[in-house]
Amino acid sequence: MGMMKGAALTLLVGPLFVITGVSGYSFAPLAHGAVIQPAALTLGSIGLAFLVLGDRPTIARIVGVAIILAGLAVIAGPGLMTGTALTPIGDLLFAAAGLMWAVFTVLSRRWGVSPVAGTAVVSVLSAAVYVPGYVVVIGADRLLATPLPMLAAQILVQGVLSGVVAVIAFSKTVQILGAGRAAVFPALVPAVAILIGMPITGEIPNSLQLAGLALVSTGLLVAIGVIALRKPRSH
Repeated sequence: MGMMKGAALTLLVGPLFVITGVSGYSFAPLAHGAVIQPAALTLGSIGLAFLVLGDRPTIARIVGVAIILAGLAVIAGPGLMTGTALTPIGDLLFAAAGLMWAVFTVLSRRWGVSPVAGTAVVSVLSAAVYVPGYVVVIGADRLLATPLPMLAAQILVQGVLSGVVAVIAFSKTVQILGAGRAAVFPALVPAVAILIGMPITGEIPNSLQLAGLALVSTGLLVAIGVIALRKPRSH
């Protein structure tokens, strides 16, 4: 993989991606980000996979994605209907972040990027850009003043798990399943976060969230073909 391709992938899922997605919460409610960003990622990936790679989505995938998006809307609940005059700015940022990852998904497939090599290039280039920028703009004092356990937790979660392991795993999924099918899985993030949060925070999902989880799970099974949408053969 050449440096130009590495720079392009870093631009899509490096610091700019994180800043774009996180900035959306300064203008729009959490519920908007929980629906719009994964929706833009999934729909953008499927559309681009068709236009760029010729990966025509099946009826089952389209129906499954529609069910997943409906489930996300149910999980978001009433918060999806709230907002201010600045909410559209946040919504656009969420959509932009989702589309950035969608382009990354399709380009990774088209260029045949190795998951490990691609993640290594993105991580190194991201650090080379972001670390000096952080030190110059914000300074190292705040970082040095952070308690060591909190700093170690952030390095593990944001750096290792989110920045390395998740990117390798998703890139490998794209390599195995293709961009169109792999794009379905990121839409599960809000639902999985609720499930993981149960033992960690002790929060029990309400009936609306449980209904959304059921819809998201059903949609995934339909989209990846576990639940087949076929008419029974007549005898």
